Amino acid sequence: MPGYDQEVLVNNSRFDEQTLTELVNDFENVRKASISFIGSLSHAQLSFGGTVWKYELTVEAFLKATIGHELHHVKIIEEKYLA
Repeated sequence: MPGYDQEVLVNNSRFDEQTLTELVNDFENVRKASISFIGSLSHAQLSFGGTVWKYELTVEAFLKATIGHELHHVKIIEEKYLA
């Protein structure tokens, strides 16, 4: 997974055209599907390794980083929009 320019992604998205309800529903659906997928992985699959951008990671380490990244964004939303 090569890095990408998140500013290009956000600046060319249409998130501002969606309602908060739509955004929350999409978030919940993706989160539920992700949890289901992660739960289906075996211990052996979690230990598979590979290169993510320029880092060598196992599937488990990648998933932990992804979960941490989600928590980071939730914290930003809470601080910026729900305070």
